[in-house]
Amino acid sequence: VCVNTTTTRNLLWVLARAIERHNLLRESQRLIQAHQRRLQQEHDEASRLLYQQYALVNDTESTRPSSSEEFLMGRAKGLPDDRMTVVVRGEPPRLPDELIAHYRELLRTYVIMGAGNLSSEMRRLAELFTTAGITAREAMQLHLFVLEELIQGLGARSTRHVMTRADLLALEIMMYLAESYRTCYLRRTTIDQQRLLPGFEQETPAAF
Repeated sequence: VCVNTTTTRNLLWVLARAIERHNLLRESQRLIQAHQRRLQQEHDEASRLLYQQYALVNDTESTRPSSSEEFLMGRAKGLPDDRMTVVVRGEPPRLPDELIAHYRELLRTYVIMGAGNLSSEMRRLAELFTTAGITAREAMQLHLFVLEELIQGLGARSTRHVMTRADLLALEIMMYLAESYRTCYLRRTTIDQQRLLPGFEQETPAAF
């Protein structure tokens, strides 16, 4: 602004523009800080939820063997005798790398697309878990490990959508897994009952 050529009206206009620009910059800075605080709160909330879910997986009552059959299953998998293995955050589950990679891809797809056409895929995965004798606790450990990897890879991006979709995926997987184990149990029970019916019992050799 040149003092010799400017007018009072021009000075007022320049001053008003400067004040407006300052207010816009201050409002923009306020919005950026509010957005950063919200993202930090979401990350803190995600970390807290992960901690609580790990605590549930490590719950004493859920890890203690309830029967000799579960004890023998644990021994067959190479687990300690008391099944009191503690799940450590960031420690990969003792499962095949191919299975971990498959679940990682499933989680990413679920976060992006939602359930969609993944129902058959989740059902097959639950059947695979059942065939391999993977417990709900081990499946949840796999879920938390892959989810924590995904959360850490988000950086400064929002975690709310990811956590919401991940919770839905875990719920669906647990439902399919429970149904798969139930089907397996009913099939085995039906076979045992049929063996007791006439014509199904085993013939005992005659004693001489």
